[in-house]
Amino acid sequence: MTGEIQLTDEQRRAVEHFTGPLLVVAGPGAGKTRIIVERVAHLMDERGAEPSSIVVITFTRKAADELKERIIRRVGGRAEEMQISTIHSFCNRILRMYPDHHPLGSNFHVLDEENQLMFIYEHREELGLGNVQRERFPRIQAFFSECQENMVDPETLIEYHRRTGARRFEVTVAEAYQRYLNLMDDAGLLDFAGMQWRVVRLLEKDRKVLDDLRSRYRFLMVDEYQDTNPIQERFLELLAGEECNLFAVGDEDQSIYGFRGSTPENFLGFEKKYGAEVVMLEKNFRSVPSIVDVTQRFMDGYREYPKDIRPVRDSENRVFILDNPTHQDEPSNVVGIIRALVDHGVIPHQGYVTLLFRSVKHDAVEIMNELRREGIPFNVYGEGGFFDREEILYIMHLLHHTRRERRKIIRKLKYEHLEGEFMDLTPGSVNLILDMDEEELRGLREYREFREAGFTDPDDIRKLVALNSLIDSDLGVLERYYEILELTEYPHRLLERGDDESREKLYNLARFSSLIKDYERVSSEPGVEGLMEFIRMAMSGRIKKYDQILLENPYSVNIMTMHRAKGLEFPVVIICSVFNGKLPRKIRGRSELELPEELRRSTMRSDVMEERRLFYVGMTRAQDMLIISATGNHRGQLGYSKFIEDLIKTSRITSDRLGRIDPEDARIEIIKNSCQVEDIETREIFRISFTELNTYLTCPFRYMLLYEYGFDVPSTRDQLYGMAVHECLRRINRRLMRGETVTDDYLQELASHALRDIEMSPDGFRAFISKLKRYLDEIRSRASEIVSAERPFSILRDCFMITGQTDLIIRNLEGDLELVDFKSMSGSGIHARDIELQLGVYRHALDMDFDGFLAYTFEDSEWHEIEPTEDMEGLLADVAERIRREEFPPRENELCSLCIFHSICTYLHGKLEAGSGEEDDLRRVFRALDPEDMDGYVEAIEGITGYLRDSSDPEVRARAADYLGEAGDAVALDALREALSDPEEGVRIAARRAIERIKKAQRALKENYKTLICGRDFFRPKKIHTREGQFVVCRVCGHSKFLEDGVGEVVGIIGDEEYSWRQEDRLFISMWDEESKRARNADIDTLWVTEADDLNYGWAINAVYQRLKNDVTRAKPLSEIPVTIRGDPKISEEEIDILRRFGEIRIG
Repeated sequence: MTGEIQLTDEQRRAVEHFTGPLLVVAGPGAGKTRIIVERVAHLMDERGAEPSSIVVITFTRKAADELKERIIRRVGGRAEEMQISTIHSFCNRILRMYPDHHPLGSNFHVLDEENQLMFIYEHREELGLGNVQRERFPRIQAFFSECQENMVDPETLIEYHRRTGARRFEVTVAEAYQRYLNLMDDAGLLDFAGMQWRVVRLLEKDRKVLDDLRSRYRFLMVDEYQDTNPIQERFLELLAGEECNLFAVGDEDQSIYGFRGSTPENFLGFEKKYGAEVVMLEKNFRSVPSIVDVTQRFMDGYREYPKDIRPVRDSENRVFILDNPTHQDEPSNVVGIIRALVDHGVIPHQGYVTLLFRSVKHDAVEIMNELRREGIPFNVYGEGGFFDREEILYIMHLLHHTRRERRKIIRKLKYEHLEGEFMDLTPGSVNLILDMDEEELRGLREYREFREAGFTDPDDIRKLVALNSLIDSDLGVLERYYEILELTEYPHRLLERGDDESREKLYNLARFSSLIKDYERVSSEPGVEGLMEFIRMAMSGRIKKYDQILLENPYSVNIMTMHRAKGLEFPVVIICSVFNGKLPRKIRGRSELELPEELRRSTMRSDVMEERRLFYVGMTRAQDMLIISATGNHRGQLGYSKFIEDLIKTSRITSDRLGRIDPEDARIEIIKNSCQVEDIETREIFRISFTELNTYLTCPFRYMLLYEYGFDVPSTRDQLYGMAVHECLRRINRRLMRGETVTDDYLQELASHALRDIEMSPDGFRAFISKLKRYLDEIRSRASEIVSAERPFSILRDCFMITGQTDLIIRNLEGDLELVDFKSMSGSGIHARDIELQLGVYRHALDMDFDGFLAYTFEDSEWHEIEPTEDMEGLLADVAERIRREEFPPRENELCSLCIFHSICTYLHGKLEAGSGEEDDLRRVFRALDPEDMDGYVEAIEGITGYLRDSSDPEVRARAADYLGEAGDAVALDALREALSDPEEGVRIAARRAIERIKKAQRALKENYKTLICGRDFFRPKKIHTREGQFVVCRVCGHSKFLEDGVGEVVGIIGDEEYSWRQEDRLFISMWDEESKRARNADIDTLWVTEADDLNYGWAINAVYQRLKNDVTRAKPLSEIPVTIRGDPKISEEEIDILRRFGEIRIG
């Protein structure tokens, strides 16, 4: 039945349970994960249950991944048909399975707790919370979640507060709760609690969906049931139905998440509510007898389910209470014990020791300092410290510097952050900056202006000009972030060093990119100012997500909270700072914002008992040795923790189980213990999705930055469009599978939802609908049956697991089984290797005999027959091993010029400093490029072109081509085209990449020039002087025009009204001069000032005046340039005075 697996009688009862409700009370180390895995196997192998009918729910993503891995090892690929996930993921899947049965459809995003807080704070004005202090927002966020977890309708809450005469703040938050739910709906967003509540309401109101789910999922297994909250309990109750095959595993003694809304009440009431059978798992396979005995006695008398926990292992080890004279003695005593354990061979290395705390951030600092002094390495979890890291302060300052507002948002940020390695400025430049006023520095734009301010280093000026140009930029925050990384070249220097400190910095920079992307997702108008406001709140330390990332070392002491340690086990555990008033902590009074008891779905709330359970969880993590560090003198508070008193009283201090020792005797007594756990380094399973696999094969360097370090990048329109296409086709296919009709109205609604985040013209939208209709006709004419839509798969081997999902499996009209992959492009855009590899992986993963493999291209509605890649096993194993060995070389491909990491790729920035003299010279020429110095600029471009044409070194020629592509100047196109015939392949590839990069810039300008509006956004940093005779750009207003004939004019105005591009009167013109191959400025005839809404005329007029006054190429003096005022612009007397510095003022 269960193979060679040996089970205890109690475990076997649980495993062999078939139908009806069962409660498994599993004490610490009882092997509950083992019985879940074995019951899954029993249901399938012995009871004939379909894998798709089994649901296994855990409460963390990591636990779900590990459990899925164990189940796959036990039952093979059948596990893919099961639902193994967190309860949040399960609810997410249900909403996406039935998009036509609820208002959000399937195009919604789910916010985690931190992003939920970010949303609330970003929309505080709309919520009516604009005057609330920022310190209160974390509590408001928790309150909104608590309301939803208890299924509290906002009208009910508001009415309750009005009826009971609540405080004004409580009424304000209740009203904000109602607005919050509406705002989230409008934005297509759900938080965790709201998602679960949405599913519960769906199941309560839609009997068809409820019946479908109950017939689909017959066996529900829930781990850590004691951690469920009221909304989760209601969800499981609805899903279980009358058949109620609900298998609940947990331990009320380990319910420690009351602050998240969980309550042991659900667990304790399970037997009575469902009439459930109860199985007690009372054998502890983890800990030695002394630990089991001491912890058992500690909880006796406080349990609802009396337990007789018995150890399986044998050992003479004792549990020790380390009696420190005062709290100040604890660090040296704890560290001394760790050193003694290693020195006397009790443990092989410090990695066997874990220090547990109530709070790492508040309690562990002194011990960590002592570990550093003694040279003992440690891994710390939950310390926070993210916003205090040097590189994060650097990037925060640089982003803050590029804000448009003059006011400082985060006063903590000082110019001293420019002194360090991030900008890598020379001492002379740093000294100049420190002597300048912030607005004075932010006001400099041109190369010449920095020269006049005393800056001399060209590289420093280049960086500062690029940095200040971002102040006026319309780039998104994440794009701006990558611009800063590019202009500083900081990531490149970190990658070149490659040491642990540099890697940690890269990990934390990657985390910062995720923070920015999260912010942009929840903000309706994201900007640097809003991000900085959020960070200011986050820096208060109230947001727990933003821990700094530190590299883990398996040979280092582990430091974490007792909450974090739940579910884990360690050979040696030292629970630190068990002091009076610290553990148990002092119970606080009523919060200023609490859900009224009358509206709660659960009533069992005991902070005192939860503190006891938390201490119990901490102690039961120990396998071989448990030491509890205490004192009777903590910062003047005399007396031991109540928990220490209880341990001494219940375990009899003179027994052979518990010893109380002074620091002088501690090392002698403790080293008499033994550590029986073998020092085995387990090789963790390496998990990778197909998307990640394909990225690695395309470019390992890009894979490293995206998936090893975790950099988040801006979503492109193509990516958003591709997701929208896949979403629409998936929903159409599932509707057809259910035999439901697909009407034109349905397609209209479907496309509107899917394209919500994509700007599209009415003609484009109609074309999209037409393509959906063509797909509907195509699939109906080809498929006799849709076998599955988006079928998940996984490939598990000894050291790696590859996961993914197919788009479509059909049986065609001839009865052949076909595997289909969707592409949002046309057939000409398919990359043969990618699709062949993709379908090769799918075929390898699925245990199905396919007769054909197809790609369907959405843009041209075509089917394409594909030959999948063979020999996938060797390829997959090779990739997994190379990733494990951290082999991430850059790989040249046609996408390089489009990659956001292009500028930091080691191929482009390699080891030039250690290269040939010719390479060094080339690099110096490139770094001297200054767009503000046209003579020098053209000379530098010509110099780089000379290296491309004349160098005998192919490495130098390839590097010159890359530099020309990075400069983006069309003057070099002829030389680059010549290089396409270079005898060296590397040079030809670099030239092709450079040409594509220049043409991409041209296409971008051609497509986007209409969005470069004169007026509010006219003072732009983007200055493009030479573009193959195709583009002219007004250097005052930033307006650009694509000109087929290569010669033209751009009129700059102050205001919104558009004027002809070839108008007789003009403010400022950039023209293409075919003879000199460079831009020149023509005369300025007239300054136009027109009526515009929301335009800061004072700022605009002064900016134009300063720009023209300082322009040495201007042919006429200002007094000879007339001003034409049209409409009714709101101009003050001060602004009129500035205009009088020009020539005659005309009205008309």
